Amino acid sequence: MRDLQRQGSVDFSFHYSTKKVSQVLKFAAICPNVDTGEPTKLMPWQEFIMAMLIGWRNDDGGKRFSRAIVSVARGQGKTYLMAIITAYSYLIESLGLSNQDYLVSSINYKQTSKILGYIKSMLAKIATIEPFKSLIADSGLDTRTLSSQADQVVMSSNNNKLRAISHEAGQYDSFHFTTAIFDEIGEIKTRQKVSKIVSGQVKVPNRQFIQISTAYPDPTVPFHDDERMIQQAMEQDYLRDADTYLGLIWSQDNLDETYKPDMWVKSNPLLDLPSQREVLLNGLTDKCDSDALSGTLNDFQNKNLNLWLEQSADSF
Repeated sequence: MRDLQRQGSVDFSFHYSTKKVSQVLKFAAICPNVDTGEPTKLMPWQEFIMAMLIGWRNDDGGKRFSRAIVSVARGQGKTYLMAIITAYSYLIESLGLSNQDYLVSSINYKQTSKILGYIKSMLAKIATIEPFKSLIADSGLDTRTLSSQADQVVMSSNNNKLRAISHEAGQYDSFHFTTAIFDEIGEIKTRQKVSKIVSGQVKVPNRQFIQISTAYPDPTVPFHDDERMIQQAMEQDYLRDADTYLGLIWSQDNLDETYKPDMWVKSNPLLDLPSQREVLLNGLTDKCDSDALSGTLNDFQNKNLNLWLEQSADSF
């Protein structure tokens, strides 16, 4: 809200574009959920993520936030959101551009391939809907390749490429990604490989690196440091230290809320969806109870309440 008030100030070089927000939300409204084959109506918190990532612009018209953290508990549909953002960036934001690289990445080959497969399935369905059917045909993207096992998607007319590269492989060198999305980055122990993504984006206009994860057992990982940094920057907003770094975090406020199901919506916003509330709440309650009995409550707190613990569970 304060940033909206700052618009137009001499020392604030960003603005909120309702046009861009409208564009991405209209695009999201036609994106099919691969699990159902039909678009899923986004909840307000999901629309908020899209609006913040795409709506805020800099003076050059590019995206304000060159780096972003999106953190929410498991099972909240983040793969669907990630696929929409990737498809929008690759199909829409690339218009008029050539030789652009786009990245989806995760911990290992299996997880990265699963994400790309989901995005390919979404693109294949989008390719049957006008005007995107014509747009994709004009780009030279052969929709037959969307059912292949290839680790990239290519537009032959402009050489724009969507690449899947796992952290395990770590081959981020020499690429300058316009949009890079890294899923489950909370498991990564060092910055060594990830830093290559960021350094490769330095000269890329409209760049954005989106880090997505839940909390993990090891609280010393770089992602947790980044979360704490951006939370401190938001609390000390007057310093303007992180104007191009976005933090969107859904988590419990403390461990005391572990046994307070009425509070779990803080980390599990899908609990606000009437059609899913009962099933999700029952599943979370069962997980909490079984983990408590087996002495692994930290797993529920990490994955399902998105809470970092002060010590790694491995240290006990």
